[in-house]
Amino acid sequence: MKTKAVFIQIFSITTLLFSTAWAQELTLSDAQRMARENNPNIRQTKSEVEISRAKVTKALAPQFPQVSATARHLLKEKFQVMEVNLGPSPIEFPVRQPYTQVTVGATLLLFDGFGTWNNFKSAKYERSAKELELARAEFDLDQKVRVQYFKALGSHALVDVAKQSVAMLEAHLEDIKNLMRGGVATKLDLLKVEVQLQDAKTDLLAAEDGAILSVAQLARVLGVNSIAGPLQGTLPVLNQEMLKKLDLTDFDRMDRKALLEREESAMAKSRASLSAWSPKIYLFGQQEWYNYENSDIGGNSKFKGAYTFGVMLNWNLFDGGASTAERRIAGEELKKSQESLRALDQAIPVDVDFWKRKLTHGIAVYQSGLSGIKKSEETIRLAKSAVRAGTRTNTEVLDAEHDLNVARAKVVHAQIDAVESVSNLELALGKSLDIITTQRN
Repeated sequence: MKTKAVFIQIFSITTLLFSTAWAQELTLSDAQRMARENNPNIRQTKSEVEISRAKVTKALAPQFPQVSATARHLLKEKFQVMEVNLGPSPIEFPVRQPYTQVTVGATLLLFDGFGTWNNFKSAKYERSAKELELARAEFDLDQKVRVQYFKALGSHALVDVAKQSVAMLEAHLEDIKNLMRGGVATKLDLLKVEVQLQDAKTDLLAAEDGAILSVAQLARVLGVNSIAGPLQGTLPVLNQEMLKKLDLTDFDRMDRKALLEREESAMAKSRASLSAWSPKIYLFGQQEWYNYENSDIGGNSKFKGAYTFGVMLNWNLFDGGASTAERRIAGEELKKSQESLRALDQAIPVDVDFWKRKLTHGIAVYQSGLSGIKKSEETIRLAKSAVRAGTRTNTEVLDAEHDLNVARAKVVHAQIDAVESVSNLELALGKSLDIITTQRN
């Protein structure tokens, strides 16, 4: 019974440790979600979206009734005196004011030359543009995270390649020492291996530094201070079928749609500036309560009431050039959006063609690297057999091992380049191509 309890306890601890280690692994989807939550640029863009939404409410506010209330109470007074000439000498009458006065008023804008309506439309287009820019920023961030995520995976793969190179050279060094004892190898062979081993160890240090820095760069893109757990997944397998899956016939750029919305916003703002030359008509009403009797605001005060209701016209005949300046600003904003749109339309086909060619080249390099690995492994096997038979030298084995490590590194770099090419293709098109996936280790 006691043995069973101990076994259950050990099993529980092992399960807990395994679950903790598993929870610390970072998948690509988790990294992208984390980036959207923590990246400073995304947070800033979200704040800009909220500001644009508040501006829509502000732009429409003049169309609603404007209600105000004022109250005043005299603590000390010396009234004005009005002189009236009714005889040989003027008679002075005090101009009394209420000791206490409360006024509640409301105005409703009936017509302002459609200025409020056009400002509202401009703000709505601006809000839509900001929301589209946020969607584009999140899509762009997803691609950056994916590229940096695979770079981090690739950097760890390059560390493994460097470790394999060091291990192979260390084993080769031992073989050379044994061959020297038998009189088959020379001091020159030993020195050559030692030099290559020293270079391989230096390359290993550089690869380890690169792996650390790549993870730090990933953390920076995610908007966090550090990444504690390991990355989950493997580098993608590349083949020519990926090129056949590419759909480059159309694009869906959110930033392009945002520019179109900004054009509409600028045109609406320009129309709104013309309302400055239009009269504004208001409906107004006011209710007053006042007390002339005494300065007591308590229960002894006696208030009387008055009200007014009517229509008011306000026509600003000169505004110092403010409306003209607003129209010029809106015109330049329209030109800016149009030029940005033209530049974007020119860049899209160039970017698509460039990154498609880069992807094609990356797949070709990957296939070449795989072929090089197989050939180098076979070359090493044959060279070692020939060395044992005395028909080949150790130099040929070293060269074959070097070619093998170069081919392995070439494959990793080709995989990283392919991921970057696909991500930039997706950015150019504005849509996901779904040809790069991660696999669990």
